[in-house]
Amino acid sequence: MRVQGRMQAMELKKYRRIAGLTQKQLAQRAGVDETLISRLERGQRLKARWITIARLARALNLEPHELEPIPPAPDEDARPTKRSRRAEGRVA
Repeated sequence: MRVQGRMQAMELKKYRRIAGLTQKQLAQRAGVDETLISRLERGQRLKARWITIARLARALNLEPHELEPIPPAPDEDARPTKRSRRAEGRVA
């Protein structure tokens, strides 16, 4: 089972800096590729598997929930369909 979620890019960078680690050092500790750390921190890659989040947290001496994925934001441009408005009782 592959669980994914959006990483909080700025939080990862903040915790890495607090730990006094370079991206390379964090990658080595977590057993992931350095380019993954870079992409996550820059927001170029927003999804990471749960095991990756757990590894990063462990390498930073954090609990996984501190780097927990955040749910995707609702699509603000999406317009409600007639069916969803009917379910809400707005359409007869």
